[in-house]
Amino acid sequence: MCHINDNYLYLMKKNNLVTGLTFPSSLKNFKRNFCESCALAKSTRVGPSRTPQVRVQPTEISKPIISHTSKPKIKYQVKNRSLFKKWSMDFKGPIRNMYILIFTDSTNDTESEGASRLRFCYFLKYKSDTLTFIIKFVNQLETLLSTNNIISEFIILKSDNGGEFTSNECKKIYEHKHINVQLTSPHTPHQNGIAERSNRTVAEMALSIMLEANIPFYLFPWAFRASIYVLNRLTCTTLHFQSVPLYWIDRKICDISHFRTIGCDVYANLNDTERDSFGVRAKKGIFLGYSDQSMHIFT
Repeated sequence: MCHINDNYLYLMKKNNLVTGLTFPSSLKNFKRNFCESCALAKSTRVGPSRTPQVRVQPTEISKPIISHTSKPKIKYQVKNRSLFKKWSMDFKGPIRNMYILIFTDSTNDTESEGASRLRFCYFLKYKSDTLTFIIKFVNQLETLLSTNNIISEFIILKSDNGGEFTSNECKKIYEHKHINVQLTSPHTPHQNGIAERSNRTVAEMALSIMLEANIPFYLFPWAFRASIYVLNRLTCTTLHFQSVPLYWIDRKICDISHFRTIGCDVYANLNDTERDSFGVRAKKGIFLGYSDQSMHIFT
């Protein structure tokens, strides 16, 4: 499950947020093991104002600590008029001369309702291509909303003051598409904290995947796609552990029974045009992850 927090998986199973998730029904039957890939990819330094925490040794096994109950105090409700209205965007990179532009739903991010934390990501060779992918995102979002009969008043894009977001070409597109733009003050990344935190979450998950599966580093785009795919089907504290982001698109329970371990061996069936009458009918490869269109295999 792409190195997701065990407590999240337990709550998703307990609250029936998805189907196809196999998980022990009792905490007594569940044991958490040390994950070296997570330790390497998600290590952080404790700030001076925080109390140092005792790290679990590799040989120790502890039960998960559930800090949220099945019935949260705040009931999560989303109003149709505010769905997917505000999006925070920011770059991750450069990684091997490539940038990742990630959009995160931050609708009503200062309130207790309205945000789904749905994510989209795009890969850019140059930051000068930003406008092209902003247009692509807006068109993709409008198509997604109209297909599922979701009405959004207008779109707000929140970003930093980078030149790739404030060029004259971008301003023309914003005006043409009726997009309201919110820019942060210079040298204040915390004002766009949702995008910063989202980028870090995606990057840490992608790195953990690659370390665990021994995937070559140049295949990192597939790890990022897999992370986005999984996170869109994973609950979070913003949703009060009562739903997953994709639920607010079609109001259907997500089925994750097709999830497999990334890096495992797979055997892809060959088409009739790719095989002989007396030849192998499959090709062995390494499973790289998912996207909204297909599964990715490295052969």
